[in-house]
Amino acid sequence: MPRGTGTQLLTLVNRVDSARAARDIHQRLARTTRIFLESEPSLAGWIPDDPEMARAIHDRTPVLVQAPDSPAGPGALGQLATRLVYHSPDSNDSPSFFNRLFPQSDNEEPVHGKPPPTD
Repeated sequence: MPRGTGTQLLTLVNRVDSARAARDIHQRLARTTRIFLESEPSLAGWIPDDPEMARAIHDRTPVLVQAPDSPAGPGALGQLATRLVYHSPDSNDSPSFFNRLFPQSDNEEPVHGKPPPTD
């Protein structure tokens, strides 16, 4: 967490060809962040370099609609969404990143805990 903020930083690495490349980039960024911000971000995930993503952006169409089987589609974006919705850095009693980003109304329950199992 950045000192005094109570907020944990997350890194999303975009347009890489492997998990290893994403980890390498994240580690370099984390090293720099430790020096300048006295904090270390967690790796939220990575999005593969995917020409379908560029095409979808150009066409102003969600990649999940235009190319549902693309590498950046449901697999990468779905995993990222799950991690962001269920990410709770402090404890199961703390609201997730998603709930801090989009506060719930009084009659809605925040999302806590671990993501549902994947098959």
